[in-house]
Amino acid sequence: MLTDADWEILRTVRLAAFRDSPESFVAGYDEEAQQDEQFWRDRLRRSRWFVAEREGEAIAVVALGTEGQEPGDGEIFGLWVSPEDRRSRLGWDLVRTAVNQAAVDGHSRLYFWVVSDNGPAVALASVLGFRPTAERRTVRTAGAETDTVEIAMVLTLTPDPMSVVNPEVP
Repeated sequence: MLTDADWEILRTVRLAAFRDSPESFVAGYDEEAQQDEQFWRDRLRRSRWFVAEREGEAIAVVALGTEGQEPGDGEIFGLWVSPEDRRSRLGWDLVRTAVNQAAVDGHSRLYFWVVSDNGPAVALASVLGFRPTAERRTVRTAGAETDTVEIAMVLTLTPDPMSVVNPEVP
């Protein structure tokens, strides 16, 4: 998990994500690349950020925030894995790490918004125990709305007699 002292790591990996997949993020590369050190330190303080590294280079990232409808809700967001490392379980491992941290932090439920026609993202969320909801929203990328729709998938982190136990949650 990154701390605000790791702001350069977050900046580097997020800018790589913006370059690789600009359609996947609300912010854009040009806007974020101009931000100063304080901006990145503040971003690190607002959420928990997890990265995977290889030979000292960050190659994947995900964040855990405190968004949601109710107290205790959290949100997984900002997932990106470098193209050459996709299908390597890095995304799985990072999300699972964030889920475990959310449980330790006392979250009772986690949201994970995924593009509804992104099969790999829906599959990843489903395998980790996230279940689709009726909540939908139009995707905004780099300040513009698109025709793309995201679906909220939710994972319950507290005992629920109506839910299947998730073996990935401590």
